[in-house]
Amino acid sequence: MNRHRRGFTLIMALIVLALLSGLGAVMTMPALRESKVVRHHQARLQAEYLALAGIEYARGLVDRQQAVDAGEHVYQLGDGEVTVKIEPLDNNQYQVTSMAVAQTGRGVGLATWTLERRITAR
Repeated sequence: MNRHRRGFTLIMALIVLALLSGLGAVMTMPALRESKVVRHHQARLQAEYLALAGIEYARGLVDRQQAVDAGEHVYQLGDGEVTVKIEPLDNNQYQVTSMAVAQTGRGVGLATWTLERRITAR
């Protein structure tokens, strides 16, 4: 009888251990998902600020009255890339399009942000 009791206790301990392991796995899933969402949000913000930096880069070229090449300017900043397209318009005005791409890290993907502004030379 004592032997059966030990076997029953062992089986119950294994069942409890399996239930606790399953509960732990279920509880970590939302945390992993939240981490992925946070990384994507950070990359989206980085892309937005990179696009703003591209607009300011173009504004600096225009304000310094440098020869503004119509076309695309591509440069790297941190983990991202910015493509700035400057098109001359009438009356010292330029149409600027800034597109930024930022890595989200760990296989989540890419975040992009595009801004368009009309800039007047000073």
